Amino acid sequence: MPTEEIVKSGVERLPMWEMYPGFWAYTRWIIYAIAVVVVAVFVYGWWQRIQAYRLGRKAEGALDAKGARAGELLRYWIAQLKVIKETYQGTFHLLIFWGFVVLFIGTALTVLDEDFWRLLTGNKFIHGNFYVIFSFLLDLFGLLAIVGIVLAMFRRYVTKPKGLDNKSEDATLLLFILAILVTGFLTEGARIGVVMGAKGLNNVGYEASSFVGFGLGKLFGDSPALHKLFWTVHILISLAFVALIPYTKALHIFSTAGSIFTHSLKPKGKIIEPIPDMMERMEKGEEVELGYKRLENLTWREILQLDACTRCGRCQDQCPAYNTGKHLSPKEFIQATKNYWQAKWAAKRDAQVELSGKPAEGAAEAVPEGGKFLLKVEAAMNGEEPAVVGYVDSKVLWDCTNCMACMNACPVMIEHVPLITAMRRELAMEFDDSEAACKTFFKNMDTNCNPWGMNPGDRAKWAAEDGLPTVFDNPEYEYLFFIGCMGAFDAKAIKANRAFAKILKEAGVNFAILGEMEFCCGDSMRRLGNEASFQAIIAMFKSTCTDAGLDPTFKGKKVVTLCPHGYNCLKHEYPDFGFEWQVFHYTELLNQLVKSGKIKLKGGNGKTAVYHDSCFLSRYNDLTAEPRELLAAAGYRVMEPERRELKTFCCGAGGGRVWLEEHIDEANGIYRINNVRADEVVGVGAQNIVTACPFCGMMFDEACKRSSLEKAMESQRLVDLAELLAENMVVKEPKAE
Repeated sequence: MPTEEIVKSGVERLPMWEMYPGFWAYTRWIIYAIAVVVVAVFVYGWWQRIQAYRLGRKAEGALDAKGARAGELLRYWIAQLKVIKETYQGTFHLLIFWGFVVLFIGTALTVLDEDFWRLLTGNKFIHGNFYVIFSFLLDLFGLLAIVGIVLAMFRRYVTKPKGLDNKSEDATLLLFILAILVTGFLTEGARIGVVMGAKGLNNVGYEASSFVGFGLGKLFGDSPALHKLFWTVHILISLAFVALIPYTKALHIFSTAGSIFTHSLKPKGKIIEPIPDMMERMEKGEEVELGYKRLENLTWREILQLDACTRCGRCQDQCPAYNTGKHLSPKEFIQATKNYWQAKWAAKRDAQVELSGKPAEGAAEAVPEGGKFLLKVEAAMNGEEPAVVGYVDSKVLWDCTNCMACMNACPVMIEHVPLITAMRRELAMEFDDSEAACKTFFKNMDTNCNPWGMNPGDRAKWAAEDGLPTVFDNPEYEYLFFIGCMGAFDAKAIKANRAFAKILKEAGVNFAILGEMEFCCGDSMRRLGNEASFQAIIAMFKSTCTDAGLDPTFKGKKVVTLCPHGYNCLKHEYPDFGFEWQVFHYTELLNQLVKSGKIKLKGGNGKTAVYHDSCFLSRYNDLTAEPRELLAAAGYRVMEPERRELKTFCCGAGGGRVWLEEHIDEANGIYRINNVRADEVVGVGAQNIVTACPFCGMMFDEACKRSSLEKAMESQRLVDLAELLAENMVVKEPKAE
């Protein structure tokens, strides 16, 4: 349709081939041809990527429960609920993402309307009032996307936060998207200018709904040449972007969706999976893969997660090891593993080796079996230069406290902790590359089943002195009180356990202990990578229970413990080995007892308390309300540290680190994690520093004895919640004889 005939059209947007005669009438067919090539390049890129993912082994359960996974996708990919937890970067990412989504939908509807519906029916569905609303929404979301791009570039290149590194691919992606958006508006403005020239300004009021394009149209005037130029540039840039998605950082639009859709739906406390039938297979002399040292050890889901990492740095910002100057950066760990995968894939691809292992026709010599190594220690043992062919340093792996701050922060559900644990297994069981203190811990556990190598016969010493009934004294118990290693041998933890036992007695709870039959739960052993000894402990415990005439599954029994690490291990990990008990942390049970009136607390004391959230209670098990409710019930005004609940800062004890030496060099910015956290909670200024974890209590006890906190601790005290509640419990008067 010639320009002057536009006046005959109604309220709609005319495509190029209807606006101009001659060459432009055939542009649709040219675009169709280019689009076919673009789709082919796009599909080939994705096919290549999928082959790269398939270098990993099978991922059990990664595609089950599709309804629940679709819900995760809606919450965390579409609604961006984890992204927006960080206000500034969440805002601009939401603007860019939703701007692009709406513009994509608008483009798809336009193509459907102009290239299919009109050809089939002779009519259009984008016209009239719908066209007005449609145009307004596209302009609005396009403008918001540009605002998002500007905010992103300001953060990346002006404020430059510490956790965000910059690569050329970052700028390329932002500029590419910006170019698409800007040329889109320029094209729209030039088109409206042409329409104004044909119809007259007073007859195109409906185009004002395209408020950005309408303003540009007034500026450009009636210039078909300008419209053709902008349209051509916009179309070519847009098609190029689509073609390049699988080959650039733009891939994260889809890889993040895949990571979110396939992430583990198991309880957070169950992120460490056992090596199946490990003990039985080893006894039979079978070769058992102990940990991750080769690409083939990773699952395809884990490789997909590596590919989804965009280096946003949120994990690094929250990591206690990184923030105290240690070797570990969760972001760099994921990137190092990703680089290893990409190097292995590039070698296979370049050599044209098929996934079956058979060389393709005309293929180069097959890739050597060794190639580059995942672990630097493995490279060294194979006579290679670790700095050249090793990707992950063992120092990085040993620095992790398993606090899960990285996983809690990651907006695309990357699971760092299981990967680190799998590599630790290789270091601990295959290469014997563990710290000296770690080896001492392993020895003590293997010989005496406790971290200090103490006499196992003393495990129930204080409990016997206090007259706590064993399962043999009270076989009809309701709760099995699992005391744990800290509660058995550490003086401070013993005080807390004694206080808890006192409360149980006062509340009339029917409980018993295992006594000398109790074993270490093995949590630290497992998290330090010694899966063999962890499973051996469980096997010995079950055997001991069977020999004593107890049900080794503890089916239907309730267990309560003070240690969050033991709580998580017994609750989420022991069921993999046949245990069928119900496990409670003591704060859960005490909160129930207070609410039911079985425990009366004095209340009204007017004192203040700051509560430190244990990582294994908060992030692993979402237990943050119960301790605070108990403090409030006891009359304390709860004061909060800046980092709390799911964003709590680790005490440094998790992941078995409590038994290892922590390297410090404060002159060079390397600090103890417990010192940093202690400074934070002491700085709140509350009269009571409250913990609900014996590990946290031990770490804070050490940190609070420093001379720098001596004055502050004159008016503050460190106390376990169980002790605080026992002090504030209303004790029933004994009945008169």
